[in-house]
Amino acid sequence: MGEPGALSFAEIMTQYESWQDALEQTSAQVPAARILFNHFADEPLLFVGCGSPYFLARSASALAMEWLRRPAAAVPASDLLLYPETVLAEGHHPLMVAFSRSGETSEMIGAARLILGQQGGLLGIGCDRDTTLMRLADPVIEIQAGREHSVAQTRSFAGMFLAAVAVMTQLAKRDRGALLWNALEELPRMGEAYVARARAEVGRFATDPQVERIFFLGSGVRYGLACEASIKMKEMSLTNAEAFHVPEFRHGPMSMADDRAIVVGMIGDSDPEEELAVLREAHEYGARTLALVEQAPSDRTGLDAIFAFDSGLPAGARDVLYLPPVQLLACERAVAKGLDPDTSRNITTFVHRPALAQRGG
Repeated sequence: MGEPGALSFAEIMTQYESWQDALEQTSAQVPAARILFNHFADEPLLFVGCGSPYFLARSASALAMEWLRRPAAAVPASDLLLYPETVLAEGHHPLMVAFSRSGETSEMIGAARLILGQQGGLLGIGCDRDTTLMRLADPVIEIQAGREHSVAQTRSFAGMFLAAVAVMTQLAKRDRGALLWNALEELPRMGEAYVARARAEVGRFATDPQVERIFFLGSGVRYGLACEASIKMKEMSLTNAEAFHVPEFRHGPMSMADDRAIVVGMIGDSDPEEELAVLREAHEYGARTLALVEQAPSDRTGLDAIFAFDSGLPAGARDVLYLPPVQLLACERAVAKGLDPDTSRNITTFVHRPALAQRGG
């Protein structure tokens, strides 16, 4: 047997390959995606996933609101199947954007069949077009470089997320979209050095056995990424982890900030000082704090660690850079606890319940 986490570390450290593939495959499918989005321009736009891909959908729906100026919602596939009246309005024909690493998750297949049965549209974003779900979709953005062997999603999530960013960029208004697309193309070139630096600088920040709980904070597009970070910490290291919008941490969760807690902030550009202030308040109560941010603040008070991207890229192009540090935190903590992050307790790479897969048919 290999070293614990060998697969996960390798997949995280080489995820820039999935970034490159995501950009190339998205570019090839843009004409078809534009036709699909235009055809359903007056219909609900739903981003759908299960588990990690649902959190990806949370970020993607925010991207659609920001870049397309179009109402959008993120929905777990199970709600579409079990409680459709809470999602679908009578007479509508939604456009569903489906995220799935395996393409075989039963709820996703059933949800896709439900939408298609209502004369809706289906865009698939995944890692294997030769799967049940992706065969239902048209077009499909297939990110083969996102395929992985470990149970917890890392490079697949990053690749699918960047594909979502790329789709919104290409469908946005021409001048704004072109500027962001040019920035996206810089990401794979800086990827290898960036991920290596993340592991060296902050990878082991959360390995202290005295730590009992970890909070990931992110607002806007980054809230879905914070949710994904929390589930990675749970899956890989069996550690209590929760996600909150940054200022929302003050409204109740701050009561859990003490010397057994770590608070990780995915700091954005809208008002970084206001978001950093939340970390500083948590630090005053004893929590250890880590800021993930484009540029390190001049005032480091209340920040135990800072990981600055220093990418030079505009805000909309660099959200994928928040992923490697939090993935590495989970992987390193798992190994420090004597666990193997390549295998997660009680979960598999996908859930298959035939009755749900057929429910939308």
